[in-house]
This record gives sequence, structure tokens and C-alpha cells, in this order.
Amino acid sequence: MKALLTILCVVAIASAAWADKPSQTTDSTTNRVECPFDNVVYDWDFAVNDWGFATGPCDDGGVPTWEYGTSIHWPDPIWGTSLTTGSEYYPSDAGESLISPSFVVDYSAYLVEVFHGYGIETGYDGGNLSVNGVVVEPMEGYPDDEISDSEAYYAWCVDGEPGFTGEAYEVYSCFDLSAFIGEEVQLSFDFGSDSSVNVPGWYIASVRVGGDVVANDGTTWSAMKVLYR
Repeated sequence: MKALLTILCVVAIASAAWADKPSQTTDSTTNRVECPFDNVVYDWDFAVNDWGFATGPCDDGGVPTWEYGTSIHWPDPIWGTSLTTGSEYYPSDAGESLISPSFVVDYSAYLVEVFHGYGIETGYDGGNLSVNGVVVEPMEGYPDDEISDSEAYYAWCVDGEPGFTGEAYEVYSCFDLSAFIGEEVQLSFDFGSDSSVNVPGWYIASVRVGGDVVANDGTTWSAMKVLYR
């Protein structure tokens, strides 16, 4: 999987080549968080199959980009952006969601762990996770609080939202869905780009959902949540 590292270095080069966009470098590899599971309810390893994930349009449109298959950026089958376009870079004006099967959030299934990598034009393009229309932040926070805050460029699907942008490889991100306890939800991985600069994109290798069935040491649910934030 280290092959992804050499591909991601083009992000800074491509950004610098675009004259009216300031060159930015962001390495988001550090401070990623694995979920503190006691049990795993859903283990969606995309090296095995696509697990019934589906693509869908964003509310504001954009060019479809999510695909399932293999890529020069990742050695095993994955869900990724633009796997069969020839250049294997995501297109301009991309905007699409990758949507999981539905499940009910409860104390056994409220943590979502994503194993992924990305090379995305820093600050202008990006991706994030939304649950039932609400953007959810990973425990360590997103690298950018506001994707494409430029008035000259518009990132379909995620414009003005927090999200993953820049570059990172082989990282874990953990999302706490305890705010949705008791609800039936779908995970929506939303990705968008603006009208210029195309680079490798976002690659998701696996998604796991789990939690804690019972606190074995008498710890209260409220106290457990504090420990995981």
C-alpha cells in the first residue's frame, strides 16, 4: 500500500502549477485515530467485495466520480475516485456520494472506523462523512474547517464544509455516532472538486462499525463517551 505515497506527491506539484491558486502543502498523516472497539458489528473490507455500497448524486450536482475496483494508487480492490478514467485523477467539477447500507445506531454500533488514503487539492477540493444529512467530524477533527473558502472556486458537494483535503496515506479515522443512537442511518462519503487541478483523489479500503455492548467495569455510558472524545 506504500505505492500510494509516491502518487500523492503530485498534489503539491499540481497545485503550484495553477498560477492563480496559492501553493499549499498539507500532510494529514499524523494524529489519525483508530476506534476503541470492544466489538465489531459490520466489517466492510473492500478487498473482499463492494458490500452493497452505492453511489448517488449530491444535492447540488457535480460529475460522478466514485467507483469500485483496482487502482494504481492502491494494490487491492477499493472504493475510490475515478479508477477507470485513464489518468486515474478525479475530474474537474466532481460531486458524488458513496453511500453505505443502512443500519441502526446503538451501543454496539456507534463507532465508525475508516481505513483510507487521499491526495486532494489542498483547500480547494475535499471529502467528508455525513450521516442522515449531517456532517460528522472524526475524533481528531478534519484537516480543513472550510473547504474552498475562495469566492473564485466552488467545490461541488462539500463547498464551505469541513473535510479531508491535502494528502494522507494508509490512515485510520474514527467517527462517533452516539448523537444518532436509536436512529436508522446511512453513511455518506461525499466528495467534490472545483473547476481546475486534478489529482489522485480519495481511496477507502475498509469501513468498520462497532462499539461497546456492556461496560465491564461499571463505567457509566456518559463516562465512556468522554474517554473516546
